[in-house]
Amino acid sequence: MSTITSSSLAVANAAGVKNVQLVPAAENVQRKLLIIGTGDPTTEAANTLDSPLLALSAEDIGSKTGFGWMLHRLAVKVFSVFTGEVWYIQQAEPAGAQAAGEIDFATSTGVLAGTLALYIGAISVPITVTAGMDVEGLADAVVAAIAADTSLPVTATKTAVTFEVVITSKSEGPWGNNISIALNIQSGDVTPTGIVSAITAMTAGSGLPDVQDALDSLGTAEGANEAFFTKIIASGYTGAASPVDTTTLDAIANYIGQGNDFNGLWDKLVHKPFTSVFGDVAVQAAGLTAIAAIGDARKQDRGNGIISVPGSKSHPAEIAALWAAENEGVSALNPAVDFNDRPLLGIDPGVKSDRWNNSDANRNLAAKAGISPTIIKSGIVYIQNSITMYHPDNVGQNNNGYRDMVNIAKLQNINHNIPLNFSGEKWQGKTIVSDVTKVGDITAKADARDLNAVRDDFVALALAFESKAWIAEAQTLIDSLASGLAIRSGGDGFDAVIQFILSGNVRIFNVTSEFDISFASIS
Repeated sequence: MSTITSSSLAVANAAGVKNVQLVPAAENVQRKLLIIGTGDPTTEAANTLDSPLLALSAEDIGSKTGFGWMLHRLAVKVFSVFTGEVWYIQQAEPAGAQAAGEIDFATSTGVLAGTLALYIGAISVPITVTAGMDVEGLADAVVAAIAADTSLPVTATKTAVTFEVVITSKSEGPWGNNISIALNIQSGDVTPTGIVSAITAMTAGSGLPDVQDALDSLGTAEGANEAFFTKIIASGYTGAASPVDTTTLDAIANYIGQGNDFNGLWDKLVHKPFTSVFGDVAVQAAGLTAIAAIGDARKQDRGNGIISVPGSKSHPAEIAALWAAENEGVSALNPAVDFNDRPLLGIDPGVKSDRWNNSDANRNLAAKAGISPTIIKSGIVYIQNSITMYHPDNVGQNNNGYRDMVNIAKLQNINHNIPLNFSGEKWQGKTIVSDVTKVGDITAKADARDLNAVRDDFVALALAFESKAWIAEAQTLIDSLASGLAIRSGGDGFDAVIQFILSGNVRIFNVTSEFDISFASIS
């Protein structure tokens, strides 16, 4: 193959194409969501535990780890809205216990035909009731209906003699304690005449895997989060007396890196941070106090977030999974856009009397404690804030960039594109000089770089970030280059300290309308 050089004399017409990056550009980070949880113990031998695996669908995860077990239930919510890349890690079921509850049908007479509106974790399980059905018949109908829906997180059996329906969580652990059993939670639900029942809530679930094993499988030290997952869902690991397990929260927070330091996934040699989400359904003022206390105890946690839907019959872990999927879906399209006011479709809003989130003052209190509140509009749950629990006392709310998950999405993209640019062919294996214009040799000049070359690339990056609306404007970053760039004293590279202001997001309109009824103002 010949090359036509600038000194060639023979007549020739040359044409060819080569894919090169002419100027630095900004690419959106691929959103990758990772679900961590447990499955059917009978599937563990056939699967690779504590290792990330690609998921094709919720059905794919269910077929491999068990339908209705924790991993499948979380995947159902994720895949309902997220079309990007989803992975999962199956951990072994813990040495614990499954939660259990009951439905007790009292002796009744005169039962009329209809539908018993049963809900398991806010999932509808309609029970067909025939006229004259007795207690045993009702119990049999419930057991059969639950068995028919393999996606449910529970199994059901009938006791002898008294015919209570015992409902047992498929997954072990406190996860099962948060599975609600309820009747008539939708408008229009009515218990058929003649049926009298009592429900015993799910309880006694215990045991949790060590999430650290799953985190370590993503890589450690400078190899941490090597695959660059952008969101982690380990929300199924709930606490025994709380919707969040502090051991799990601590492990995730430490892996991400707490505080405002170059540690964990925020280390300069890692630069692949993710965020993590959990759910909460605690009710009324006591629930708000409890969840705010959790946030206020974790002021240096810049990775974990908790979303609260007080009184919801939906599983708090599934609420968090849907929330995470909604957030990641938005960031996949446009990382600059906030997640505020997006509906969480299919999530039970709870009854009004249980809600503390119907007050702006309460929602504000929660947000200031690092808890993400929701709001109910026309019976639909809407996201109000998507925040981490990071709110140290020495950083004002207006300057707290780690607080908002949308800001972290922007930083994920900025932090990805800067090293991507300077690890390219243009910069690797090049020569550092004081002034590249003084390098006369053509071959040497092609591989020579000076501070102006660094400055040119940062200016181009600033303009690219500005065009993506990741930063408020490019000029602050460009101005910081005047004093923020230097050749390393050993002549082995460049040091850069750049400054920029992240773009903002519309959340609050404070409008005052003034009016009068005096016609005097017309004249």
